[in-house]
Parts: sequence; C-alpha cells; structure tokens
Amino acid sequence: MNLASLLEMQDQKPEPQFDVPDPDIRAARVDQRIEQLTECFTSFSEIQVFEPGDIVEWKPGLKISRYPEYGEPAIVTQVGINGLPDVESHGPGSAYANERYDIILAVIDGEGDFSQHRFDSRRLRKVIG
Repeated sequence: MNLASLLEMQDQKPEPQFDVPDPDIRAARVDQRIEQLTECFTSFSEIQVFEPGDIVEWKPGLKISRYPEYGEPAIVTQVGINGLPDVESHGPGSAYANERYDIILAVIDGEGDFSQHRFDSRRLRKVIG
C-alpha cells in the first residue's frame, strides 16, 4: 500500500462519536453527585469520641483503605495519637497526605491475621461499645 492510499483511507474515516449524555440525564447525575457529596460531608463532619475496645466500621461513602471492608468490624486499640497528616509515607501530592490518622484500629486482614493500622477517626462510626 502506498502513501497516497493510506492518506485516502485516513480521509474516509468517520468523525469520532462522543457519548454526550442528554442534558436532562447529565443534570440528574450532577444533582445526584451533589446530594452524595453533601451527605458524605455531613457524615465526615460528625465527630464521635472513641475509646480502646470500641467496635467501629466505615461511615458510608468514606472508606479509603483496603481494610476493613464495608460492613466489617474493627476494634479501636489506641486513640489520641498524633493526628498530623502522614506526608512522609504518602508524599505531599497524595490524596492520603491530608488524612489526620488520629486513631489505631485492629482488623483481621485477608490472611486472617490481626493487624493494626492508623486511620482518620472522622471516617468511622461506632458499631458496638
């Protein structure tokens, strides 16, 4: 195939079609997202006081870690730790760098082991305790 044939084929390609949603559908999606953002912000802003031994879980829409899964419990092992952002571990550009990490929870991980991790307590709620 020569260059002229390739150029001719290129000219015959149809214009790309982009999936542009109907304006009403897009508006509904935007409204839904605004409602979800507002609910998550309200939940995130509600502060609970935790003590070692409390059983906790993620607040809906606020899970940012592999463990625990939504609906799986974790136990508070330590509170009142340094709540400064963990920039060293995640780097200043990471979304996780702004997390407060003010509580330590223990979970049973995917291998069935008891492991402890630091979390931002604003993302958690009590289940029992």
